[in-house]
Amino acid sequence: MWDTLPEELKQTMVDNASTFLATMDDPRWADLDVAALSRRRVPLLLTDGDQSPTVLRVIVAELARLVGVADAIPPHTFAGAGHVPQLTHPEQYVQTVRAFLAA
Repeated sequence: MWDTLPEELKQTMVDNASTFLATMDDPRWADLDVAALSRRRVPLLLTDGDQSPTVLRVIVAELARLVGVADAIPPHTFAGAGHVPQLTHPEQYVQTVRAFLAA
């Protein structure tokens, strides 16, 4: 994935590496208020890529189940995309988000 990123984005990631590492040191970095998400009054669009690591696809599926969107609005999977479809498949990503917002 790294080799496919534009140099400017790679540099941004390198510049922010210390912030990312500090976040990972916070034991609550991944805490999620599932109850609050479940009470939302707007639809929720969850996405993943079929090339994403399995653990990330499992997280998206579990999040959909926990917040009650799995049946109403199933997660959208981008064919050929990994963890960042907005970067690798921007046209499809924008089209998907626009269709979701229009609905």
